[in-house]
Amino acid sequence: MRRAVLASLVGVLVVGVSVWWLTRDIPAQAPSPTAPADTADEAGAPVAANRAATAVAVAPASPAAAGLPPLDCALPETDVLRIGAVIVKAGELCLQIQAIAGPQTSPPSDAWQKQARQIRDQWVQAELVRQALHGAGGDVTEAEVDAQVAVVVARAAAKPGAAPVVATDPVLRSQIRARLELAKWLAIGGVAEPTESDLRNAYALDPDRYGQPAKATLLPFVLRVAAGADAAKVEEAKARADQFYGLVVAGTEPAEAAKTTGLAPLPAFDVEQGGVEPQLVEAALVQGAGKWLAPMQTKVGWVVARVQAVQPGAVLPFDQVRDRVKAMLAAGQGQQEKTKRLAELLAGTQVVDLVGW
Repeated sequence: MRRAVLASLVGVLVVGVSVWWLTRDIPAQAPSPTAPADTADEAGAPVAANRAATAVAVAPASPAAAGLPPLDCALPETDVLRIGAVIVKAGELCLQIQAIAGPQTSPPSDAWQKQARQIRDQWVQAELVRQALHGAGGDVTEAEVDAQVAVVVARAAAKPGAAPVVATDPVLRSQIRARLELAKWLAIGGVAEPTESDLRNAYALDPDRYGQPAKATLLPFVLRVAAGADAAKVEEAKARADQFYGLVVAGTEPAEAAKTTGLAPLPAFDVEQGGVEPQLVEAALVQGAGKWLAPMQTKVGWVVARVQAVQPGAVLPFDQVRDRVKAMLAAGQGQQEKTKRLAELLAGTQVVDLVGW
């Protein structure tokens, strides 16, 4: 079990690098995705700045203050950070910042500075892990880095339209090395396997979590509303959705009602409890198959949907979901152990900012 947990951690860590590298052309200031959790790195160990920050706190960067010059990427030999006895130069850190956030402008934008602070925090964590791993005699080798770089290069080559990845790129290699070091360091000591009692207690606390969620098949009609639209446009869209709903409930053909109100038909799709737009499935369970759902405001705009089918949720017996309980419990214990050990590293090492962020 311990090997399975650690192998899973390593796999997610490496895949995270691939995702970051193959999507690094996404603007740094782009809003965070609102998609379901499958767009997130569930192992919770992201390194790249445009991924969600790790829950482990690192020594917070001090804001620019009197006596501390701001970070200046035009001066690569400037000392910018001290982590224990290790001095970090501006050139090292700026290489990663500018690969993600673009060149530093004068004055730097708020988005650029935010990226700089994130990468500074990630650098601190990576260096702490590197020092701890070296002390344990488990350094990551160039051969190990080469092997994972080859995986990323191959994935990029197989992805239609993806920009080519250069195996010698220093930022790519640095990111991969940091993830491999984190995985190898976490493997030292490992994570204890959950006991049978642990599994049964976890199941008893929330059996629904391991069962089959309720599902519904919906035939939607949508009026898209851009994120950040003013209140008048939102109200106008709501009024048109209300009009559509009134027409179809009264017996008007959906296609005719859509033409009258401007709503667009979409292909039927499935929703489930706990997934994207959970309010849709909750309403579907109440209304039942064949009924229309009243207009709802979702991430894409106002939606009116006909319930095509409903599949109620079901609680499954422990013996049927034992493996699922074990996997979820082990993943949670691994994350807790990682958070604890990283916090201990930080508490035992002095981190000093030498520039303002």
